[in-house]
Amino acid sequence: MAKMERTRAAERQVLKKYLTRFFRAKEKQKTLQQRAAAIRADLGEASALEARVQAQAKEYGHSNRRELAYLVVHSVLHLLGYDHLDEGPEKARMRAREDAIMGELGIER
Repeated sequence: MAKMERTRAAERQVLKKYLTRFFRAKEKQKTLQQRAAAIRADLGEASALEARVQAQAKEYGHSNRRELAYLVVHSVLHLLGYDHLDEGPEKARMRAREDAIMGELGIER
């Protein structure tokens, strides 16, 4: 009886080993597919951003380089908690920070 239990335990170990390999391979493949999809989405967003940069640069009379830098700085400030929903102190604080960063980058209006 003990020998049979050891055999079953060994079979379970082998089965577990192969199932683990199988599912890890599936997960790896899924991860690669997700990464590829994310890259395609990023490329789509990048081309949309390029069109937005060009349109806004033209609208505000800036170079594309300046407009792209501004959009990146503006977005990062939002991520850091800055906002400009009001026309008062929040907006002034954000604009001052944008101007300071753009100045540090050597990119003026």
